[in-house]
Amino acid sequence: METTENETGNSSSKPVTGVRTAPALKDALIKEAAEAGISLSEYCETVLYNRLKGNGES
Repeated sequence: METTENETGNSSSKPVTGVRTAPALKDALIKEAAEAGISLSEYCETVLYNRLKGNGES
């Protein structure tokens, strides 16, 4: 597991989650992450987290 800082600045362990995707989708995600100035991993986590929040879950 990767140890990172969460939103409150405290260290937390995060499990690694992988996903298989079409090359075109991966390329689009890499481009969007670069435009946002963050890593692909952080970008994907943000996209998934926003999706979760959009469903009324937290």
